[in-house]
Amino acid sequence: VDRLAVRMRHRDRYPRIDVTLIAAPVSDGQSFPGGSLVFTTALLEEPDEATVAGVVAHELAHLDRGHLYGYVRRSKLAETGFAPPATGVSFDPPAGFDPSRYIEGPFFTPSPRDLTVTLELDPAAAWIREVVPFENEKELPGGRYRIELRTPHFAWLVRLLLSAGEAASVVEPPELQEAVRGAAARALARYNR
Repeated sequence: VDRLAVRMRHRDRYPRIDVTLIAAPVSDGQSFPGGSLVFTTALLEEPDEATVAGVVAHELAHLDRGHLYGYVRRSKLAETGFAPPATGVSFDPPAGFDPSRYIEGPFFTPSPRDLTVTLELDPAAAWIREVVPFENEKELPGGRYRIELRTPHFAWLVRLLLSAGEAASVVEPPELQEAVRGAAARALARYNR
């Protein structure tokens, strides 16, 4: 965790990051306000160390980007009633795990081929800011936000926008607007048979 945490842009916000390991059958990790990270024993049993490093980096990115308060309400671990302890417990990584293989570069590396997307979010869709990495944000009147993000493809974003319903809209690019319209039309057509 410490080796990956040095890559955080806002590491100074978390002079100490506490790590807790809990026995749970689901492979998961969770970040909590104040700099607590929780990982499950099932995660450490994953056969691929890249999976473990990816989850650790993902949770550190949530700390770094401040995506915590709303996200914790929707987490798998929160559903279990788990609350992070005031102090963390250290644990040993699985045999053969080499975190130094994953400390080069930022958590998310945009590609020159990525598409730039601009979304406007009503308050009911503000949760998107907590779960999607974005590059820029602007607060708009009425508790609305405009965010800009980059993505290599639209498929996941179309599904996300459909789940937000009318509370999220695509400003740019027009291709994504059309993809969301098409997916919504196909979904509605299934109910008009």
